[in-house]
Amino acid sequence: MSPLGTWVANEVVPRFLDTLSNTIKILNQILEALKPLFQWFWDNVLKPLAEWTGGLFLSIWDRINDALGRFADWCKKQSRCNTRDHHNSRRILRSLERGRTFYPLYSNPEELLQHLEE
Repeated sequence: MSPLGTWVANEVVPRFLDTLSNTIKILNQILEALKPLFQWFWDNVLKPLAEWTGGLFLSIWDRINDALGRFADWCKKQSRCNTRDHHNSRRILRSLERGRTFYPLYSNPEELLQHLEE
């Protein structure tokens, strides 16, 4: 081993490890001192926010599933949505290729479902 390598191994590495150890101890003490603040933030901000957004997300997902189910039921009743009808399937594909739609565009799924139920 060269003199530089010996010096690094005997002098620099132990000092670096001491510095790293002391830095980790300091960070640990800071985190321990802030633990009550973090606990308060979790209990009063993050947890209620997660409960609200989680419930909202699941509520929206349920409404989407309900709308999709109603749309699937409607399609089942309509001959033009029946994929066994080869002529309609080809017409739908050609229309999609050209960028056309069969129904007017609606701003939300509920308007579409109301139109389909009529």
